[in-house]
Amino acid sequence: MELSPRFLIRQSTIHDLLKEYLGRPFSKDFDCWVFIKEIWGRLGYSFTEDFPFGGIVDDSCFVYFEDWDRVSVGDRLDVLLLKKKKRYHCGLMLNMSSFVHCRYPVGVAIDSLTETWKPFVVGFYRLKNGRIRTNN
Repeated sequence: MELSPRFLIRQSTIHDLLKEYLGRPFSKDFDCWVFIKEIWGRLGYSFTEDFPFGGIVDDSCFVYFEDWDRVSVGDRLDVLLLKKKKRYHCGLMLNMSSFVHCRYPVGVAIDSLTETWKPFVVGFYRLKNGRIRTNN
């Protein structure tokens, strides 16, 4: 049985990495999607395809890209996609109830997936095992 790369990464590694990012300010060059790509990159992975997150125009955006599987419940290192009004936002799940994201004006912060955020959840997306390549 092949384990998903997200389970091969130690929790302590994720926490150490997040310490470097927490509080980093949001900017035009460092938004929610850039943050996610940087975290996965620092963990040794890259995507086979890329897209400008701000250009997403419908709720099924991730299904058009080979790298992602939609899952019913988000868990460790899954991407959480949110939509508030007409704007999309994303974060990385830390566990089934909390996530880390970069948003204006707060910057990188950890939040709980509580009633404040639940109404805006579009879905949870997991990198496919076969579509992840190691940065070597």
